[in-house]
Amino acid sequence: MNTVKTQIQIVTALFLISLSAVFLDYAISGYNVPQPTVAKVNNEEVKKGPSTATVKVRTLPKASPSVKTVQTEKPAVAVKQPQPAPQAKPQPVQQAKPQPVKTFAKGEVKENIVKLSIDMDVDPALALAIAKIESNFDHNKRSANGAVGVFQILPSTARSMGYNAYSANDNIKSGITYYKKMYQKFGDVDLALAAYNAGPGNVSRYNGVPPFSETKRFINKIKNEYENQKNDPILEKYQNKQI
Repeated sequence: MNTVKTQIQIVTALFLISLSAVFLDYAISGYNVPQPTVAKVNNEEVKKGPSTATVKVRTLPKASPSVKTVQTEKPAVAVKQPQPAPQAKPQPVQQAKPQPVKTFAKGEVKENIVKLSIDMDVDPALALAIAKIESNFDHNKRSANGAVGVFQILPSTARSMGYNAYSANDNIKSGITYYKKMYQKFGDVDLALAAYNAGPGNVSRYNGVPPFSETKRFINKIKNEYENQKNDPILEKYQNKQI
């Protein structure tokens, strides 16, 4: 037992001597204690202690920079607006060339009146008197109320009898025909002339010559002119017929 105890004491003494030698060595060398190292993990500082053990640091993968999704606007599609139809250039209006007015010699007009009135069984002197007062035998005369030609007949009145008032021959025919119709309707020259001037409606309404000064003057002028036309030499060429 004593031998074992002695051995233990020897070993203990040797351990203490070794330990003292180590501390003495640190004291002599300036007691250089190893400083902790600093490591960067993912851009952050991580302090390592003085342990000499190898520390495995698990590095995280760097996050890839986020990709921003930029929505680009699609270019607007240009919508073609309907183009206005090209306007035709106005063509210069060609002025109608004035047509020469056809004139008829007064003797020619009178002779035609006499022939047609005889054929239509109307006193030619009376027909001449009406034409003289109405237009002075002028086929180109126009009145404010629309009457035209030698007998100053309204185109609508001539058309109702089947004539064209703008035709020289038809105008004479329509004038003589209208007077004859009025004479046949009322059976009197004065009433027929009144109807020719004021219309048959007024003659019927007043049961005689209407009290219009213009109509009365018209009748008097025709009757006076009738006396003059009876002596016209042109009548000698034709048989005189009176109603």
